Amino acid sequence: MTRSILLMMVGFLIGSSLVQAQKKSSSPVILTVEDEAITKAEFEAVYYKNNNVSQNIEQKSPQEYMELFVNYKLKVKEAEAIGLDTIPKYQKELKGYVDQLAAPYLVDREYAESLVKEAYDRMKEDVHASHILITVQEGASPEDTLKAYKKAIQMRDLARAGKDFAELAKENSNDPSAKDNGGDLGYFSALRMVYPFESAAYNTPVGEVSNPVRTSYGYHIIKVHGKRPAVGQMRAAHIMVAVKPDADSAKKAQAHQKINEIYARVQAGEDFGQLARMYSDDRGSKGRAGELPWFGSGRMVAPFENAAFALENDGDVSEPIETQYGLHIIKRLEKESIGTYEEEYDNLKKRVERDRRGQGSREALAKKLEAEYKVKVASKNLEAVVAALDSSFFQGGFTFTKEQKNSLSKPLLSWKDKNYKGAKTVITQADFAAYLESLSKRQKPMSLDILVSDAFKTFKTDKMLEYEREILPLKYPAYKALVQEYRDGILLFELMDRKVWQAAVKDTAGLEAYYEEHKNNFMWPKRLDATIYTCDSKENLEAVSKMLKEGASDSAVLATTNVNSALGVDVREGKFTAEEMPVLNKITWSKGVHSISENGFYLIRVNEVLEEQPKALDEARGLVTSGYQNYLEETWLQELRTKYAFEVNEEVLNEVKSL
Repeated sequence: MTRSILLMMVGFLIGSSLVQAQKKSSSPVILTVEDEAITKAEFEAVYYKNNNVSQNIEQKSPQEYMELFVNYKLKVKEAEAIGLDTIPKYQKELKGYVDQLAAPYLVDREYAESLVKEAYDRMKEDVHASHILITVQEGASPEDTLKAYKKAIQMRDLARAGKDFAELAKENSNDPSAKDNGGDLGYFSALRMVYPFESAAYNTPVGEVSNPVRTSYGYHIIKVHGKRPAVGQMRAAHIMVAVKPDADSAKKAQAHQKINEIYARVQAGEDFGQLARMYSDDRGSKGRAGELPWFGSGRMVAPFENAAFALENDGDVSEPIETQYGLHIIKRLEKESIGTYEEEYDNLKKRVERDRRGQGSREALAKKLEAEYKVKVASKNLEAVVAALDSSFFQGGFTFTKEQKNSLSKPLLSWKDKNYKGAKTVITQADFAAYLESLSKRQKPMSLDILVSDAFKTFKTDKMLEYEREILPLKYPAYKALVQEYRDGILLFELMDRKVWQAAVKDTAGLEAYYEEHKNNFMWPKRLDATIYTCDSKENLEAVSKMLKEGASDSAVLATTNVNSALGVDVREGKFTAEEMPVLNKITWSKGVHSISENGFYLIRVNEVLEEQPKALDEARGLVTSGYQNYLEETWLQELRTKYAFEVNEEVLNEVKSL
């Protein structure tokens, strides 16, 4: 079981119970575990949340649910008793989850909402653009930055004067792909490019060339070739015959023959998914009948995307097309246009938060907090830090001298928050000096005033958000509850891993004993040990039948029947159930060779009929291990119910109404 699944289960158990903590005083106690008292209000919040009809889960009575709730509380108590909450591994993992939980609280939500709305509006349109990249590092010297900027201006002026943009890109762009594609990026939508690039592309009219745009990669000159209503999202399946662009002519011809034969069979009405399973070279999709994940503009290579979105109706199939990966036949399964803002909101919000553009909402929140707490900045004390720096900072590994550190003790930032902590917070020159030391690296010198000014802006933002994070549990009860929820979830995972999951895997003797006692629960259904010959014609069926009677091997059968077509005969051998191979329902289950000419051509050579029998331990190890884990957990829970004192107030429990 993964941590994410367990945390979800714990979420169902705990729910919003801690948000109800303020009701403890007025709500009667429904359960006591050792010295912990749980109120009726807490239990009801969990019970009603987890028995919501809309969740399509089995409804439980309050009495049935109390059994699960007691088990959960006893496990948490045991985890705390053995000190799992003190081990470094646990604390590190909890910190990672808490970082994720705190993130949504550490942004300006109004600003963040505007970014989501902007992304949605842009998603309604796809942009086709090319670019020329002139690289320059983010921390480059003013001289290097200016040099790159002048080169970008030169490219812009040449492009606007009519110079072929693709040729300019091939000759001057630092994007390696420009040598082949002339800087052409194809069509793309919002959240596919870095934010400054995206904004410039969407704001530049069709046919025009942008001014230089600075990103973390350098300066870009963008030419917009076209804009179109968004093509939306598509789900498609494909059959691929792999062939490399540099393959010799014989291999290319063979690949074209194979894809054309497959296409002819698709056109003749054969099942696309079955053909994909049999013949596609795309290992990632062939097991799913060729089905690909949903994709939109800019997700696939251009020839594939263009052919896929050119299909007008669900079920339409393209002619064979060629990409850098090989030859493809594409079937449109489903297409969706962009949804309403409300429908797209949750997904867009997550994507914006992960995108670098979300950094702006962090800085916006810091400015609001600065105003809310009336932060004071001691400018003169900041100047003293600048005076203590010298050009050795740019050699890397810079540290202030002992004397300098002793003198840098005055306040730099200070504020007092009356509503939560109450105490005054003071950030000193020494704190900022330590931050500057962490930034020292070998680079070309620049203005120390500018360096310190930029660094101080970031430092101030960091300090404001650090403080805000510190008081989140005081400001937001829901956040505090969620942190507790994850804390207990990780504890339970570690405990279950030790006591149940790993114990079952490591206890070989116990697992074998459990299997021997319960092996009739792990049965093979009736099966055939057989070889199945799938033929593409009656002629091949008759040919295979004749060769088998003559004692020919399977390799000889294939060598004879598949001379002119790679699809003539397919051979599979093994032990099959009727569920796995429905064609077996069409024959009498007996030894010998059986011929079928209905809805396809099949020859089935049955070597042996295998009656129902228990699976060997190795064949059913996963199921046996799961069963043994359940057995270990049940036994362990009985021990916990004996070890820890608990009492359910039945009178109060009976007052909880079933859904």
